Amino acid sequence: MDRIVYGDAVVALLTPAMEGLFRYWNEKRGDHPFLLRQLFDPMEVPRHLPGIQLVEVVEGDEPVSRSDLGIEEIAFRYRVVGAKEVDIRRRNPTGIPLEDGFFGNSLDRCRQDYYHVYRNWEPVIDLEEVATEAGYPVQDYSLFLPLGRSRDLVDQVLVYSHQSPVA
Repeated sequence: MDRIVYGDAVVALLTPAMEGLFRYWNEKRGDHPFLLRQLFDPMEVPRHLPGIQLVEVVEGDEPVSRSDLGIEEIAFRYRVVGAKEVDIRRRNPTGIPLEDGFFGNSLDRCRQDYYHVYRNWEPVIDLEEVATEAGYPVQDYSLFLPLGRSRDLVDQVLVYSHQSPVA
C-alpha cells in the first residue's frame, strides 16, 4: 500500500501499534493543535520507544524560530532514534540531517511529510512499501506528529514507525 493522509483523516489509517501513541499525543495536547514538547514524557509510552524518532526542524544550524519558512529554507535533523529504527537502517542517524538518515524510497516525499507537519500543525500518516538495507521489502507505516517548545511554533516532529514483511 502506498498512501499519504493528513490531519483528522489519519485516525482511519492508524494501525493497532500506532493507536496508543496517537491517543497519548491527542490527550496530552488537549485543545491545542499540537503537543508541547515539555508535556511529552517518553516514559509514559515505553512500548513505543524502539520505533520513535524525534526530529528537529532547523534553520541553518539553529532550531527554527518562525513558522512561515519555505521548505527550501529549513532542514530536519534526527535528535532521538529508537532501536528498531536504527536496526532497519543498519546505522544510527542521531545527530545527522534527514538527507543522510531517512528510511524510504524518496527524500522529497519524506521532506514533504515533515514539512507538512511543520507548516500545518497536523499529523501525517505515510504508508509505503520500501526495500530495507538488507534488500527485503517491507510495508512501512509512519505516523508524524507535531511538537513544539512554544504554543506558536512546531519545531520538532515526533515520528512513530513500524514495518511488516511484504508477502
